[in-house]
Amino acid sequence: MTDVVPSKTVEINDAVFCLSHFKEVCSDCDVDLREENDGFFRFDFIDRDGLEAPPTGQNKDNVYQCKKH
Repeated sequence: MTDVVPSKTVEINDAVFCLSHFKEVCSDCDVDLREENDGFFRFDFIDRDGLEAPPTGQNKDNVYQCKKH
């Protein structure tokens, strides 16, 4: 998997996901963002399943955010 590529990722509620599929680990985009997110949230890195973003949309400023918040 490759390093974080800003143009191919999106930040939602302080977590980073692939822009195309909103997944933390995406084989289609060849990204694994678990270490990035674990480091940001100060979690110990463990081998875990990747997160999927909650239902997401863009606000009036075109910033991605989960629809619940």
